[in-house]
Amino acid sequence: MNLSNLAPLLRRGVSTLKFRIVAMVVLTSVISAELGAELGAELVLHSSRADIERQLPDEAAQRPERRAGSPQAVAPRPLAATQREVWLAISGLGLAAALFGGLAAWHLTRPIFRLRACANQMLAAVEPARIDWPLDAGEMGDLARAFQQVGELRQRRENDLNALLQQLDAVLEHAEVGIALSRDGLFELVSHHFCRIFRCEKHEAQGQTTHMVHASDQAYEAFSERARPAFMQHGAFDGELELMRRTGETFWAHMRGRAVVPGDRSKGTIWIIEDVTEVREHRERLAWASSHDSLTGLANRAAFEHLLGGATAAAGSVPFCALFIDLDRFKQVNDSGGHAAGDALLRDIAQALAAQVRQSDTVARLGGDEFAVLLPRCPLERAGHIAEQIRAAVADYRLNWEGQQFGVGASIGLVPVDGSYTSAAEVLRAADTACYAAKRQGRNCVAIHGAPPAAPPSASASAVPAEDEVGHANGVTALEASG
Repeated sequence: MNLSNLAPLLRRGVSTLKFRIVAMVVLTSVISAELGAELGAELVLHSSRADIERQLPDEAAQRPERRAGSPQAVAPRPLAATQREVWLAISGLGLAAALFGGLAAWHLTRPIFRLRACANQMLAAVEPARIDWPLDAGEMGDLARAFQQVGELRQRRENDLNALLQQLDAVLEHAEVGIALSRDGLFELVSHHFCRIFRCEKHEAQGQTTHMVHASDQAYEAFSERARPAFMQHGAFDGELELMRRTGETFWAHMRGRAVVPGDRSKGTIWIIEDVTEVREHRERLAWASSHDSLTGLANRAAFEHLLGGATAAAGSVPFCALFIDLDRFKQVNDSGGHAAGDALLRDIAQALAAQVRQSDTVARLGGDEFAVLLPRCPLERAGHIAEQIRAAVADYRLNWEGQQFGVGASIGLVPVDGSYTSAAEVLRAADTACYAAKRQGRNCVAIHGAPPAAPPSASASAVPAEDEVGHANGVTALEASG
């Protein structure tokens, strides 16, 4: 039986009780009426006799006073005794009727009082098996059985709810992610892993404001500005942000949140939190490796070409310059000192190049001993000055390696880029052409693409023996290298 069947039974039981009480009252009224009629008759008889006596001549004034034992004095005595007996009988009957009515009312209302006591026990969460329901016949018995079934149904639901809560506790205890339920800005439930992430105990988190996981009020406001539109548009939040442990240490977390009741965050929000600090660092390392040269730490060819392509597309309105740098005689360093020496030299040269450019410029290693520099919003004159600084810094560099000293030069091609270039590949071809022109002009110099070529070196200079040329390329004589 469900709660919908309980209401008709309750109304029917109450109606039956009312009928019985009304019947008892009517019966008591009938008995009282009969007693009143008998009393009225006696009173009428007494009144008639009194009237007859008043109509008699007043003998009290004409005759001597009645003696106590005279017939006149004795005659009214039976009437007075009768009146007293009648009043006593009426009082007894009234008392008996009242007692009967009270006993009848108690008998009729006793099942209701028992039912109410049992209902109070049920509300006090007493086990249904321990409640003594008045399972009598009739409507009261039906009503009691209905209450009993409701109590048993409630007990089953409570058992189901307790089982569900135990399952929830097991999930919160063993889940490998942090789980939290927040409502009205407070944490109401937190999982074991949540406490591990934030270095706290459950009682230190439950009931506390959600501000506790943010490093500052500004960080909390920034998170709210991200989460609020996400909940409004998608009904959920999914993102990474920096949070703070109870120890004050900050870390990166992946947070996913969804309202318990979709569209109504007042009922609470379920949050799943993962510590992704190591994952994020690994991802950043991979992203960095995909766009940087592992040896020198400079941007790699792919990243440079991507930046160059974007700059070339906007060069019609924002012109820029690009440098292509090829180290002179780098092969001699590898052949004499080995690849370890060559790698050391490339790392040092990369730092020297980065030290000569502006903060907005990008230096990249394209591969081998080739480098490039992107100079956004840089006029040709300023670009030429930077290129000359780079050439001088490379020429002044020396590598001391296992008793030997190595140096290299830099042939640099400079390309001023405007809207006439259609792609990054076209710019690189122009820079390569300018770099080749610098090598033809004697190496260790700067050549501007599109400018008239400089005078070629003299025949005597071009006829330098190979060993002298290597010494010059390294910036030292053979004697200096050996000493």
